[in-house]
Amino acid sequence: MIVPEILDQKFFENVLKSGLQLKEVQVTNLDITLGAAPGDNYCSTIYRAVISYRENDDEIKTSRVIVKYMPKDEMSGAVLARCKVFEKEVKMLDKFLPRLSELASGVKFGAKFYSKFENDTVSVIVMEDLSTNGYRMADRQLSLNRDHCAIVLKKLGKLHAASMLLFKEEPSIHDIYDFGLVEGSIENPGICQAILSEHFPAICENVKTWEGFEDIHKKLEKFKPNLWKRIYECVSRDYDGFRVLNHGDFWVNNFLFKYDEESEKPLDCILVDFQFTYFSTPAHDLQYFFGTSASPEMGVHEQEGLLLEYYATFKDVLESSKYPKIPTLDDLQKEMSKRLLYNLFASTHVLPFVLMERQSEKGNGLDGLLDESTKRDMLQISMSGKRFVEVTKINMKRFDKVSLFD
Repeated sequence: MIVPEILDQKFFENVLKSGLQLKEVQVTNLDITLGAAPGDNYCSTIYRAVISYRENDDEIKTSRVIVKYMPKDEMSGAVLARCKVFEKEVKMLDKFLPRLSELASGVKFGAKFYSKFENDTVSVIVMEDLSTNGYRMADRQLSLNRDHCAIVLKKLGKLHAASMLLFKEEPSIHDIYDFGLVEGSIENPGICQAILSEHFPAICENVKTWEGFEDIHKKLEKFKPNLWKRIYECVSRDYDGFRVLNHGDFWVNNFLFKYDEESEKPLDCILVDFQFTYFSTPAHDLQYFFGTSASPEMGVHEQEGLLLEYYATFKDVLESSKYPKIPTLDDLQKEMSKRLLYNLFASTHVLPFVLMERQSEKGNGLDGLLDESTKRDMLQISMSGKRFVEVTKINMKRFDKVSLFD
């Protein structure tokens, strides 16, 4: 592993001064390793740094941080700049998440922000390493069971509710977070359409070969030409019944779980990667989650009950602050119905990478998707996975049952 030259002793001394509010500090040793496997993080390289340091000749102490390193000299740099991922995440970590925590009676939503750095070649964000407190990722390929889903959605309910309170204080979030993962239009296609446009046609070809899916395949072929028009309509804020700050990329790799040491049941989760935060209907996060991260059984049999658990925490935060005209459960269910297509988008364009059984030898991440040869290889690998095929068969029947393709 080659560590970028910029991540040197001086860099981390500045990180500690900012993050720990230290006046004088000397780094005595650095141990830097990769913090995520290739393919687990699409927009940056993640490093984990163990920093040994001393203040004013005192005893040596240790601090552990996570470094998100986003080069600007690669093809993905221009894409990330267009999507404003660095600016959005810094503002969330540094300003809004601490206030959201206060508004939710101290609930911890994300990692402590340490510092940022940006020049002509790179953007860097440094934050606390939550693994020191026992938090870790779940296995993305297994999908989340009910216990995990409940923990995640209860936390999301609190975040969404707190953001409605925040909007009363900071109405600027409406304009700062005005678009999310899917941006653009049919006339001016966005990044997602540019790099993921081959996914739905590839799935249609797969469905064509599945016994018993003949009628669904015919419907998909008729549905296909207008797919992106429908997706852009789905993410438009013109249809919002009420609005919250969506995480924006609410899938399993962006949750860190803390477990009971004996039972291994999840006790809490912390959210990471606030790069695509978006002020719009809460149904975006919810449908994206059910389309990418919950096991298909959750979507078929448990979604109603899980939404009740989400709504209970959502309502509780707003009632505790005496929020006027709290959206009802019926309001939420209407939003979910209007945004069902976002579940289809997530399960056909994002889920293939979530369940990807191996990485392409040609490359991975956003840079891989921006290279035509690598993208084709990634697409072939992701679409042919046994687990993806199993889940997609369930999803297609579920969408067809509610006439989504008609």
